[in-house]
Amino acid sequence: MRFVTISCENKIMKLPKVVSLVLIIALLGGCGAPAAVSASAVSTPLPTPSVYSADLFMVGDCLMHLSVTNDGRQEDGKYDYSKQFAQIAAMAKNYDLRYYNQESILGGEELGYSGYPQFNTSDGVGETLIRDGFNMVSLANNHALDMGAAGIEHSMAFWRSHPEVCVSGTNLSEEERKKIPVICVNGITAAFLSWTYGTNGLNPPEGKEYLVNVYAGHEE
Repeated sequence: MRFVTISCENKIMKLPKVVSLVLIIALLGGCGAPAAVSASAVSTPLPTPSVYSADLFMVGDCLMHLSVTNDGRQEDGKYDYSKQFAQIAAMAKNYDLRYYNQESILGGEELGYSGYPQFNTSDGVGETLIRDGFNMVSLANNHALDMGAAGIEHSMAFWRSHPEVCVSGTNLSEEERKKIPVICVNGITAAFLSWTYGTNGLNPPEGKEYLVNVYAGHEE
């Protein structure tokens, strides 16, 4: 739609009478009815907006007790959980965004797999769910520090080896924590934030408070 604005500014000047009369007529003509706007300009249709959509599937928490972790051990010593997650995978397959919360940390076999109260889970869980199409993974939760800084470092190394997955919630630097992860799908760019209320009384090493996104101290 076009808008036509007409304004007149009157200035007091000493002019000859004839010139003044001409000027008055000109001003009256300029300040009269606004200029007609062509029908074609008024009726020009607005552009048709582009519509983008994405479907979101959310599931959690993936908290692996030791018996469940051991259940995924294969004869070759590797871990695979395709059988355990088959029904979840079937439900999630038609969605664009597939989210889950990795409650028990993928802290690495070197630290020893464990269950309650401080969990450590095989990377095989992450590998299985990535194959099932999960592309958004929350890492901030009350068990994030169960294996300390070493557990988070192994976890982040694993997730960084899968750039097709957007993760949020744990970090290896203050600069990394300040960044907002985003995921793009079907022409839509979405921010992904993951924070937790606490870590079950476990604290990060001094100077590494950035390891887990914890609400306290960051309310604003």
